[in-house]
Amino acid sequence: PKYLESVHNETLNILACVMAYSVPSDELWNAIQKVETGGERNPESAIGDRGASIGPLQIQKRYYDDAVEFDLGLQSGSYHGYTYKSCMGPGSFQYSKAVGNAYMGRYATKSRLGHTPTDEDFARIHNGGPNGWRMSGTLGYWHKVQEKR
Repeated sequence: PKYLESVHNETLNILACVMAYSVPSDELWNAIQKVETGGERNPESAIGDRGASIGPLQIQKRYYDDAVEFDLGLQSGSYHGYTYKSCMGPGSFQYSKAVGNAYMGRYATKSRLGHTPTDEDFARIHNGGPNGWRMSGTLGYWHKVQEKR
């Protein structure tokens, strides 16, 4: 029923306000976008990894699914009707950052990392997945992000 849907959406909005978590700054997301799209003329339309990564932050479907599972608000309220494909195309950078922020809210936490997440942690998790912050293979990516700031 419509009433229950309204109550459900309001509950999600309240939970989003209560569930505060650390997220990357816009400055960091901008640097990540530059690394991910490598100077692509139109980064919002970028497709990489043989079609597996899309948009300005080169988000993969599994990353998106993890983020949406953590933050159902990514498909309701002001994001009603948004899907994985919304991470690419005109205006997609804002939504991609919201997806990335939810992913970080799930995986870049003090309880998981044993310390308050840093920009390095955020970048390396974005690149290497939930445990990317401790994988040696993501260090080079972090250095590239630092160069783009």
